[in-house]
Amino acid sequence: MVRAFQVPTDQHEADGTFAWDTTDLVTVELCAGDTVGLGYTYAPRAVAMLLSDVLVPIVIGQSPNDLPRLWE
Repeated sequence: MVRAFQVPTDQHEADGTFAWDTTDLVTVELCAGDTVGLGYTYAPRAVAMLLSDVLVPIVIGQSPNDLPRLWE
């Protein structure tokens, strides 16, 4: 399951070139048998769409132990 979140920051943040008041977060929950894994990254909603539309169809139903083939 892929989800995208936009989390408000406690206060405005800036790095000298850009200022923001929210942080974008994408999570992925993967299941393989009885094992469940959770991963996350700071990324915009577009990354969640890429994962859902492109990568999930490639890995769904595949063996999690065949990493070289899945990467290929």
